Amino acid sequence: KTEAAIKNFSPYYSRQYSVAFCNHVRSEVEQQRDLTSQFLKTKPPLMPGTILYEAELSQFSEDIKKWKERYIVVKNDYAVESYENKEAYQRGAAPKSRILPAGGKVLTSEDEYNLLSDRHFPDPLASSEKENAQPFVVLPKEFPVYLWQPFLRHGYFCFHEAADQKRFSALLSDCIRHLNHDYMKQMTFEAQAFLEAVQFFRQEKGHYGSWEMITGDEIQILSNLVMEELLPTLQTDLLPKMKGKKNDRKRTWLGLLEEAYTLVQNQVSEGLSALKEECRALTKGLEGTIRSDMDQIVNSKNYLIGKIKAMVAQPAEKSCVESVQPFLASILEELMGPVSSGFSEVRALFEKEVDELSQNFQNTKDSVQLKEHTRKMKKGVEHRNPYEFSKAKFYNPCNITAYYQFLSDPVRYKKPLTGSKPVNSRIKSVPGPSPVSVITTNPVWIRNLLKETQRTQNTNPWSSKTLEGAYPRSPASLRDQWTQLMENAVFTFEQLLSPHLQGEASKTAVAIEKVKLRVLKQYDYDSSTIRKKIFQKALVQITLPTVQKALASTCKPELQKYEQFIFADHTNMIHVENVYEEILHQILLDETLKVIKEAALLKKHNLFEDNMALPSESVSSLTDLKPLTGSNQASPARRASAILPGVPGSETLSNEVFQESEEEKQPEVPSSVGQRRKPFSPWARPTPGWD
Repeated sequence: KTEAAIKNFSPYYSRQYSVAFCNHVRSEVEQQRDLTSQFLKTKPPLMPGTILYEAELSQFSEDIKKWKERYIVVKNDYAVESYENKEAYQRGAAPKSRILPAGGKVLTSEDEYNLLSDRHFPDPLASSEKENAQPFVVLPKEFPVYLWQPFLRHGYFCFHEAADQKRFSALLSDCIRHLNHDYMKQMTFEAQAFLEAVQFFRQEKGHYGSWEMITGDEIQILSNLVMEELLPTLQTDLLPKMKGKKNDRKRTWLGLLEEAYTLVQNQVSEGLSALKEECRALTKGLEGTIRSDMDQIVNSKNYLIGKIKAMVAQPAEKSCVESVQPFLASILEELMGPVSSGFSEVRALFEKEVDELSQNFQNTKDSVQLKEHTRKMKKGVEHRNPYEFSKAKFYNPCNITAYYQFLSDPVRYKKPLTGSKPVNSRIKSVPGPSPVSVITTNPVWIRNLLKETQRTQNTNPWSSKTLEGAYPRSPASLRDQWTQLMENAVFTFEQLLSPHLQGEASKTAVAIEKVKLRVLKQYDYDSSTIRKKIFQKALVQITLPTVQKALASTCKPELQKYEQFIFADHTNMIHVENVYEEILHQILLDETLKVIKEAALLKKHNLFEDNMALPSESVSSLTDLKPLTGSNQASPARRASAILPGVPGSETLSNEVFQESEEEKQPEVPSSVGQRRKPFSPWARPTPGWD
């Protein structure tokens, strides 16, 4: 089955590899850049090997079926390493176990774990109530953490204190999130080619929505494709032959599943490696043609776009009018509230901590202590370690509750969702949940959809009720966005305040307030820009499968006749299926931008308009800054890089935090989409050459 899956997948990957490579070369030739700018300064990434967590705790060992005290270490590769003790780790001994929890689920309740594990153990034998009541593992302490994984044996950890349990479960959840989706954020053409190939491969089987098992790297994703077909066979062949008590059968089944998955991964790794070498050899021969014929390739593709668009336009417009347009505004309304609440809580948390820092300084007038508090605040976020709450109180994801609770605990989260329109009778339903029809009537489905949008860990990868969202092209977890914005805000605050820590106490206190306001203005703009991008992706993700399915029987069969418009030398670089998908994506993107712009025009949830001119500010002080009319947000500030130590002119620029020219005309805020924008500086004149 693995060999057959690789063989069937190979043509899709080869085609997408050539297309992605051509786009990569075109990007190099045309020097394309991301035109979306942000004004908060981005801090440098963590050094490899940075420790996120280390502690001694109880871990259940499957080999000996006993609980053992282990020293657990997690670095920023997000693997959970278990050592005999701290001394063994310090002397460089090999870990007893190393868990990569990609695709996993973290639970802290025995009942929840049993429910989930039983769901994935279709026991053909009817177990007695007595057997069902027996715990799978007997807990030695009061506060457990269960790590469920779809094809690997599960992990079990135990703690004496609830705070330690909460800390470790938060750690595992973040590890899962990173391992699930960091690969999909890669901008390499090879990663993009692989993800596009998976999309087209699954479309041929009639699956137009996103797939819950696209988690981890390319080997894990392709292995999951194999296991999706292999699992029913394993269940049919093996489960009826197992004997013994239920827990013994379940433990045996998990072990067999892990062995099968390991074999599949090894074979997939070899097959994919050979396939990639073939594709690299092919594109190496094509590179000269691509570079010399780039203009001709672009013109040929544009001509093909025009031809296919003429064929697609009318049925696509009809599908949008009937099944998309009536619901976009209400879907956006459902998304805006919880998404924006998370960004608002991050903003409030930053402001609260800076206010406390300022109040402490006004009480003590101690510049040395202020530097230390600023350093700790920066360190707590820079290390991206939300688990050391006692050491770095500033960044604590437990404080960012509104959106996280909305996603992670829909049973307890009772906030009603409003604004949904009734289902339109014209919607053409398809087998399984139609995203547009279901979302407008089912708040629980909306919560699940938001989970899918942020691509957090999933609980039931083999459920028949798979969410039908469009395949995410470059997903980014909302918690990642919050974390990044918080890091940027603290890093920018420290950089802006640094030159003013040596002055008089009264001036330093004023500087803290002014820098805080400046950073909050930057945060407000960045938050608006990021949220609009999130809404764009989410709305396209929700609605694209509906349009794809509506046109699958009429438009897609017609694509083959358009291959005649592609020159023979360019057949590897241009594919009609890719052009067709790009057209549908662009049609829906245009539709979603309309409702997002309308929401920004109405200043819903403090979204900025793309071309809104901001009011001029006071020359003498930032303490009297007023928010925009109808909004609690103000304008963004100049990038903090203007005052970075070692940058020429940084001394002069740092003073501009508090000085502005009244005579200069305020430039426009950069647009978040589409057009190329002018350099923007709410402080003063642009630095020469700064774009």
